[in-house]
Amino acid sequence: MVASALCAPTVATADAPARVMSIATCANQLVLALADHAQIVSLFRGAGDPRISFLYERAEGIPLNRGAAEEVIAAEPDLVFSGQFDRRTTKFLERFGVRVVRLRFPKTITQVKQQVHEVAQLLGHPERGKQLAGEIDARIDEARSRIGSVRPVGVVYRGSGFSFGSDTLVHALLAAGGIDNLAAKMGYKRADYVPLEILVAGQPDLLLDDTIRGPLRPRVGAEIVRHPAIDRGLPTAGRAEFPVAYWLCGGASTPAAITAANDIAHTFQTRAIQSRAGRP
Repeated sequence: MVASALCAPTVATADAPARVMSIATCANQLVLALADHAQIVSLFRGAGDPRISFLYERAEGIPLNRGAAEEVIAAEPDLVFSGQFDRRTTKFLERFGVRVVRLRFPKTITQVKQQVHEVAQLLGHPERGKQLAGEIDARIDEARSRIGSVRPVGVVYRGSGFSFGSDTLVHALLAAGGIDNLAAKMGYKRADYVPLEILVAGQPDLLLDDTIRGPLRPRVGAEIVRHPAIDRGLPTAGRAEFPVAYWLCGGASTPAAITAANDIAHTFQTRAIQSRAGRP
């Protein structure tokens, strides 16, 4: 629904760039959400992968790149969006006169909305930015109306034992949806390694799993989410799907992530109430 709304035609400003390019995963999502299809010259590889790209369907038919400076220079774009860690590539391209905007990872929903507005303005479609930011606010309001007094404690526990603390977008999305983040409660601030022993000691109500549809890359570390110690140490913890494409980046996926977290919380709350009432 969000993606369809963002595809609605709008009148671009006179100085809108005609040739836009993305060389970063999260830049892909903002460009796909806010630019006209005809504006997009190229997207960073992975734009069509549903495991990491929320708007993967919109990427169909658009050329992909590897993020190399040579590819950018050859494409002659008017505007390039790079990622937080593309500093060297950004500086190199700027020496060749390429206009580059380096996008940082938002850590709060307020930062997501601010970035949406800024990118929409740069692309010449400010109304799309307002529309998406408004949708985010609407989902937050809807989630608040459904959040009861019993907030489950949940944790996104990823391959190799990584989780996300209080200074991350994942934490902000869980909080907006009505889930208390175990990693934050245990003092973690950033994306960090959480040993299995610490996870079990925290006794979360919910394990939010992004590998139900398969890990991004087959590897031994991804199997930790199915470690027998989790089943033995957390026998009553529920498992719920929280796809990585929903929370990896801010943008069009943010409303869906808030709603998904809220649905998970609401289901837990309903079952808790039924349990207290003695109903199955």
